[in-house]
Amino acid sequence: MILTTNNPSRPFAAIVAVGNQAVQNIELTEIPLIPIEARQAGPLPLDGLAPGTTAALARVNISALEETSGMPVSEGELIIKTEDFSQRIQVKGPDPFESLSMLPGQYDVTFQAFGHTIASEAIVVEDKDVTLVFRPKRLF
Repeated sequence: MILTTNNPSRPFAAIVAVGNQAVQNIELTEIPLIPIEARQAGPLPLDGLAPGTTAALARVNISALEETSGMPVSEGELIIKTEDFSQRIQVKGPDPFESLSMLPGQYDVTFQAFGHTIASEAIVVEDKDVTLVFRPKRLF
């Protein structure tokens, strides 16, 4: 696992099968935050990846639909937490859905929007994409 932490914005990461060869020109992907598991992990098993291969990070696809109408909530904020770290992401516009690359780990994801109930869910990201649909209730 390759991680960068001293960026002006979000961290970047990649999972690379090194094996017994030198690797170069690794492209890192922006992630919302580094999970506690990545900060404590040693080298991961190759799990069938050929040395020099970069594994695709799982995508977490997040949307918020009003509970009653099923219409997208056009503005809000995602809060992604792991243990003692969190990242806030503003969501707005005609396409308010987010698709985030994330490292394997446990996350608490919360969606909040003015005039709606707060919706939260704990997720575990592994090597497969995750779809998360929040259904906040309109308050007025």
